Amino acid sequence: MVQEGTELLLVRHGETEWNVQGRLQGAADSPLTAVGEADAVKCRDRLARGSRAPCVCYTSPLGRARKTAEILCAGTSIPIVDDDGLVERSFGVLEGLTVEERKAQFPDVKLRSPDDDYAPPGGESRSSTQARAVAALKAIAERHPGERVLVVTHSGWLSSGMRAVLGMPYNVVKGSGLALPNTAINLLRWEGAGWQVQLWGERGEFGERQVRRVGELSELGFAFAMGAAFALFVRRALALVI
Repeated sequence: MVQEGTELLLVRHGETEWNVQGRLQGAADSPLTAVGEADAVKCRDRLARGSRAPCVCYTSPLGRARKTAEILCAGTSIPIVDDDGLVERSFGVLEGLTVEERKAQFPDVKLRSPDDDYAPPGGESRSSTQARAVAALKAIAERHPGERVLVVTHSGWLSSGMRAVLGMPYNVVKGSGLALPNTAINLLRWEGAGWQVQLWGERGEFGERQVRRVGELSELGFAFAMGAAFALFVRRALALVI
């Protein structure tokens, strides 16, 4: 059972060379750019303003996530633990390719499909990634009852896991749904019978003085800006059991 008040700080890795080049990463890897490393330092500074420090950092063992975790925890006593459950979804033969290269080399292979069980050749299905993400969230939370835990992972993993938590349907149109910027801070807190989103996609857009005015979101020293429709959705429907 997950204990009341347990918190997970979810952070996507910093910008990578393949992000800049428009190459699909998946379970393959690419090093952080100078911008990615600098953004991770800024994220570390924002995390340091929180009301309490994470007790541990779990990270995907892929290099881009591991490097981000090392930057986030530099100068602290926070231990870093590799967790295979946090690895990005594999896209098989499509990994490492740009959109143009994918069309030229694999014109009949789809990247996205409304079928949750579809996987590109050699890749992983969305349903498999989602099940893995949900299991990892639950296992990590149960190991640290009532504590705050830092988790460094990937956009596809975050999308799959959060859609399960929020009960959001998948949309095959890229860019629809959840915003998943690099090094953004996302906060889940277990309340009642499920996870509730306290913060999403925060990259330092809000100053500390403004944040003090938003009540329950002020614990991290950041604010969560969301549209009115999604705000209403959050208030009514976030207490969903994993």
